[in-house]
Amino acid sequence: MKHANIDSVVSHWHQPVNGLQTSTQEFYAAIQQALEPHHLPGISFARVDWQEGGVLSARREYLRIQRERLFLDVCAAPFGEDYFFSWWMCQARGQGIWYFVAALGAIFVTFYLLLAIFQGMFGNAA
Repeated sequence: MKHANIDSVVSHWHQPVNGLQTSTQEFYAAIQQALEPHHLPGISFARVDWQEGGVLSARREYLRIQRERLFLDVCAAPFGEDYFFSWWMCQARGQGIWYFVAALGAIFVTFYLLLAIFQGMFGNAA
């Protein structure tokens, strides 16, 4: 599962179920209804589309359950006369470069303030 917003795949699971036929939309709704009464903090639900394979392959809808940078994409789909279930737990890509720039800026500001304080305390040592 490759996507520009995914930093890493934490875990993955899949399982076919022989002879089962169900509605993907009803399955996703049942998962969401089962989790909502627990009032899990910061949990959001969305539907996302992933391609089954390459660029020209069919798209498959997943139920995304997300909290902060972690998300679980759940898939339920017919596969011949059977049904296929899977999930991918992933970590979304953070804003790493912006945190680095902010930290670097904070270091320079702190250094400048410390330099100004020392100069005020001790004067110019030259």
